Amino acid sequence: MAQMQSLKPARKVWVGSLVGASVTIIIWVIETAAKTTVPATIAVAITTLLTAIVSYVVPPADADGVVSS
Repeated sequence: MAQMQSLKPARKVWVGSLVGASVTIIIWVIETAAKTTVPATIAVAITTLLTAIVSYVVPPADADGVVSS
């Protein structure tokens, strides 16, 4: 099974986290600008879906140090 050589987060991890945080901020901006409310379940679903898609698509970096055992 593949393992990381260090505890430093892989590119997939920090990019996925960045997307999750960005979606949260974007939803806040939409709610503030449009004076509306996005249902919490929809906000969570959008965040989860986009984070999963981006984390799947982004390849590990060469410096991530993924090794197979």
